[in-house]
Amino acid sequence: MTSNNEIDSIIFWVGGVSPQAEKVLEQWIAKASPNLKIILAMTHEKWFEPKGSTQNIVVVQAPKWNPQEAWAKTLSLTDGQWIVLANADVFIDHDEIEKRLTVLKNEDREAEIIAKDENGDPAWILADRQTLTQRALTGDKLLIPTDQDIECSIVIPVYNQSHFTRRCIETIRQHTDDIRYEVIIVDDGSSDDTLEFLETLQPPFHGVRNDQNLGFIASVNRGVSMAKGKYLLMLNNDTEVHPRWLREMIDLYESDSSIGIVGAKLLYPDGTIQHFGLNISSDLAPYHLFRGKPADDPACSTVQETAGVTGACLLIERELFKKVGGLETKYHMYFEDIDLCLKVRQLGYRILVTPQAVVTHHETRSIDKDKAEQVSDKSFPIFLQKWTRKLLPDKLLMGIDARTLQFGASTQRGIGHYVFHSLTALIESSPDIHFTIYGDREGETTSEIRRLASQYHPNCTYRDYREFHHSCVDVFWLTDPLTPIPQAAVGDRYIYKPMVPIELGDVKLIATAYDLIPLIFEEQYLKDDLEWADEYIKRLSWLSKNVDHFLAISECTKNDYSRYLELPLEKISVINGGVAEYYRKAPNQGMIATVSSRMQFDGPLILYVGSLDPRKNPEGLLETAKKIKEQYPKEFRLLIAGAAADEEVEKIKQLAEHYGVQDIVLMTGFIQPEELGAIQHISSLFLFPSLYEGFGLPVLEAMAAGLPAVSSNRSSLVEVAGDAAILCDPDDTD
Repeated sequence: MTSNNEIDSIIFWVGGVSPQAEKVLEQWIAKASPNLKIILAMTHEKWFEPKGSTQNIVVVQAPKWNPQEAWAKTLSLTDGQWIVLANADVFIDHDEIEKRLTVLKNEDREAEIIAKDENGDPAWILADRQTLTQRALTGDKLLIPTDQDIECSIVIPVYNQSHFTRRCIETIRQHTDDIRYEVIIVDDGSSDDTLEFLETLQPPFHGVRNDQNLGFIASVNRGVSMAKGKYLLMLNNDTEVHPRWLREMIDLYESDSSIGIVGAKLLYPDGTIQHFGLNISSDLAPYHLFRGKPADDPACSTVQETAGVTGACLLIERELFKKVGGLETKYHMYFEDIDLCLKVRQLGYRILVTPQAVVTHHETRSIDKDKAEQVSDKSFPIFLQKWTRKLLPDKLLMGIDARTLQFGASTQRGIGHYVFHSLTALIESSPDIHFTIYGDREGETTSEIRRLASQYHPNCTYRDYREFHHSCVDVFWLTDPLTPIPQAAVGDRYIYKPMVPIELGDVKLIATAYDLIPLIFEEQYLKDDLEWADEYIKRLSWLSKNVDHFLAISECTKNDYSRYLELPLEKISVINGGVAEYYRKAPNQGMIATVSSRMQFDGPLILYVGSLDPRKNPEGLLETAKKIKEQYPKEFRLLIAGAAADEEVEKIKQLAEHYGVQDIVLMTGFIQPEELGAIQHISSLFLFPSLYEGFGLPVLEAMAAGLPAVSSNRSSLVEVAGDAAILCDPDDTD
């Protein structure tokens, strides 16, 4: 007979000629103490011959493929108090058995399944002999206590902050006396005294340590792999549970078979609500419901169905957890809980949160706030990639590259106006489309496009372009694909931000076509800045090969794209620019008075609006002003409105002196649209001798304001102005 601290007998069921079984038997026989009786119940006679001393080995013929009957047949041959029933095809070493025996005795339990085979059937069972004999068999079912006696396995991942872990364990001990549970604490490579504390724990508390920091998700999954309970309870270590917390959650879970997950009411230390369920916003970002509300808020006084619950305290059946694949390991941290909830909901289960289970949560104590936000930012795109189409199944998903509104005073350019108003019109008229506006967090400003996304919420959301993934978008619109945005300077070279995300998948790509001015005026635009020219040509080549459809702003641009890029005309549609409403309305008298005072001139004004690069024909503009001055002696002013570089301003001054009109030229620089409306109202004539335009919006704006216009008869200006303006040859100033 062995001592009370050792295994007395072990019965091996040996099901066939198996190298694994032979190895297991040899190791056990070699290491067994003389007092351990080893019983070999063989279904194949004499295929295994024990080596060495065999005085404590008994070989019996067992029923083929029936381990339970084999165990029953051999029970009468056993000695002592503690018996192991073992499948020789599954290996468990001696030390593990001794550890399990110590735990079993400390918990005053009678039996435990130590291991299962590949089919999930018991392979190694440690049991009290008297109990096992009394309750051995009923039919073909082995009636001994199993892991299923543990109602709930509580899994707590920890990383440092041992004082929170100690308090969490203390409150579990105090308030979980009405349920059979185990607690598995997974130390994720803590550097404080967490490991020393875990080594002091006694069952039902068990500690396990990761050799290196693997992260929250891997730690939870490891703890789950060791769990024995029917239920799993994911719990953060910075929590303090309240009386009957777990009993209330399990009772609710068992009240209805449609329930898949149950959460608790989580409170901040000040007693306000931190969590009473999760919802998903229209931009697909999960958020806590009732955060900051009083704990006794009536809206949180009854059981609620919700989109999800936080993983800080989440109850789920272990088999259901396994069925949905556990926690998604692709996430860095965060979003794994709502991901789990969505997977469970996909199977038709409901997610409930109960006010009867209360837990205090100190929230994000194992990671500082800035790092937590960084980790969350990494995980959110993964969540979007997986769930966007599933959460918005009936919507066309359209992505819009709006970065042009953030750089280089784009909103001061015609392109900026066109993009902004096009987006607005499209979003307002398309309720069946979900829009994602992509900007750049490094942009000079994000306020304009964030405001746009907010204004049309919930049908429109904002994302950084780095978060783009083809699984979240059906159609992607490049609003300004030929304006390279510098990302960094390397020496005297620029590295440009990507025009489009690298991986487009099967996303349909559309692009706005404004003009091909640099290609048409090659000598002027592509000869000096070779880096920019190289980027421009690369983009043109890529666009011509990859864009599914172009949106040209004029028939002229459509024809240019077809001619220069060799595109079929059917691949290009025309969407003309438009005029903002305030150009059609008379400006208020206060604005007119302010602008007139600034001009310091009350005579006739000839207005030009636009940039001053050579393609706009500023020399022709000033030569025309000279001839008007010579032929019409009445004093007037030429007002040049628009942003201009210093060198362009200096060039205009030189030209004005050359043509003798420096006394009549006024330059305003950039002006706001409202001011421009007032200037148009007090002007007498609009003059626009441009050599080439992709559209020619200034002419349209002037005519909309009722200002007579004289325009070039080149490029798109013919179709834009039509017979509503006087069209002239810009090379003929007479």
